[in-house]
Amino acid sequence: MTRVEPPTRAVRGLLLVAIVAALGGTAPALAAPAIAPPDRAVEDAIEVSRGATCLDGRQLAGHVRTWLGRSRVGANVRVFVRGDATSPTSVEFRIARDGLLRYRRFDALPGSCYEANAAVGLAIALAIDANAMRTFVEPAKPPPGLLNVGLGAGYEVLPGASLGGAAGLEYGLLDWLGARAELAAQYSWNDSIDHSTGRFDVLLVFASLGACTGGAPLPRLRVGFCGGFAGGVIHSEGHGYTVSRSASGIWLGALAGVRVVLRIGVPWVLDVDMLVPVDAPSFRVERPNGGDLFRYPATAGGLLNLGPGFEF
Repeated sequence: MTRVEPPTRAVRGLLLVAIVAALGGTAPALAAPAIAPPDRAVEDAIEVSRGATCLDGRQLAGHVRTWLGRSRVGANVRVFVRGDATSPTSVEFRIARDGLLRYRRFDALPGSCYEANAAVGLAIALAIDANAMRTFVEPAKPPPGLLNVGLGAGYEVLPGASLGGAAGLEYGLLDWLGARAELAAQYSWNDSIDHSTGRFDVLLVFASLGACTGGAPLPRLRVGFCGGFAGGVIHSEGHGYTVSRSASGIWLGALAGVRVVLRIGVPWVLDVDMLVPVDAPSFRVERPNGGDLFRYPATAGGLLNLGPGFEF
């Protein structure tokens, strides 16, 4: 059987314009009653006489299936297609349904045989079901689940700049509301304390739970505003001090930011968050004449993660 692929967006636009021009004034006829439960294959419902055109019965049936989004129609539907005997750009077809016969004529077939079959297939599909174009005109609603992984960078989440990554899950509860859970890590190295010759590295691993609200201003773009709470462990390693010890502690915080999902082949997820520590540990740096208490950043830090996603 000939394999039929959906026309490109440009071709669909061309076909729609051509069909609207050719079938002007027939809108009431296209708004046909709902068809009976599907019980006949599309190809069995169409009879083609190509005439001087390059219409092909199998290709035509394939396009009708594509536009309708199904492979069967009601048993009460019959389509008779007749190409003009002398003109390769003219065709007429009759649709018989429930004892009624509707007539259509198309005098501007595209020069390409593929586009000609697609144009007539679309006209037939619209005559059978006025909602046939909805699948192509209205973007499909994305699945509610989104898994994502990404590489990230932070500033003042830990001392100075940091690098890391995140993996998360978002699930849509409503069209405008989704629940979000994430596991993330950030690492900062070669940090220093004023008046100290030593250096230290810091690792933060945390999980967050929150919600995102927003919408889709464009078919392939969704923008959401997210917020939630986070908790994890922060660990430091000292280097070059008279005595260097590792230290770990519990870290708690809150986050708020923007999530952008752009579908280019696969969804690409960009999270830009502000991370606010609620409770962070501190550690002591000893010197011969005393010591200093070092605390992790207590103000808001910036966190960015970017990576692909998987919808389910």
